[in-house]
Amino acid sequence: MSKKLDNLSRKKLELEQNLERLQKGLDHSIGEVKNDVTKSLSPAETVRKYPLAVLGASVLLGFLAGRSPKSKSKVVVSGKRSSNSVMDAVGSTLKKKLTQKAVDTALDFIEDRLSQTKPPAGEE
Repeated sequence: MSKKLDNLSRKKLELEQNLERLQKGLDHSIGEVKNDVTKSLSPAETVRKYPLAVLGASVLLGFLAGRSPKSKSKVVVSGKRSSNSVMDAVGSTLKKKLTQKAVDTALDFIEDRLSQTKPPAGEE
């Protein structure tokens, strides 16, 4: 009976060790996936991978944001025509912010590229 208990204790210990090893491996794998997802969704990483596509999208968004509509929408309120000033203000501010963000991102990318290709001082 003592031999059976020793075998059971040894098997239990082995199973606990295997379970602990699997848990550590799972934790490590989850950490790697999290890092990969965070890195792949990073705007800076997207700009590094697809600089021309990002530049093209920025130019297109800037063009669309800067384009003036053919006719301003007017809202008729109790017989008077008034502009939708709140929406115009929000739209204008949003256009400015998006344009500034696109320019900042493009400049950061260009600056990063230039600093990578620039030879160290004194070696020119």
